[in-house]
Amino acid sequence: MTASHTPLTIKAPVAQRSQLKAFAEKLKAVMESERTQATLTTPSGEKVVLPPTLLPLLAYAAEVLAGGEALTIVPAAEEVTTQRAAEMLNISRQYLVRLLESGEIPYRKTGAHRRVHIQDVLTYRKKRG
Repeated sequence: MTASHTPLTIKAPVAQRSQLKAFAEKLKAVMESERTQATLTTPSGEKVVLPPTLLPLLAYAAEVLAGGEALTIVPAAEEVTTQRAAEMLNISRQYLVRLLESGEIPYRKTGAHRRVHIQDVLTYRKKRG
């Protein structure tokens, strides 16, 4: 079982959207170049090299936020309640329980409660179309 993390949900103010779009484009250019290194300069002037694995995440986040959408970041292994999973799929909790019981979506029980990995919910949502 993984440690529980509080999901981070953000939405960019309209005034920042063009800046975010430009940032996403710059990051994509860095990722497409042979030298895939980007740095962050802190307010004190210190330069910090961004790990290459972080660049696609930052570019994606900036692109989504630039489009005016909210973005929630949560670890893929995070578990949610059946109510939260049903909300993510836009279905009733009762219908979700039927999907769990039929084996359509994996789950585990903690006492009388069912828990579902977010990754499994997202996989089902993608499969469902």
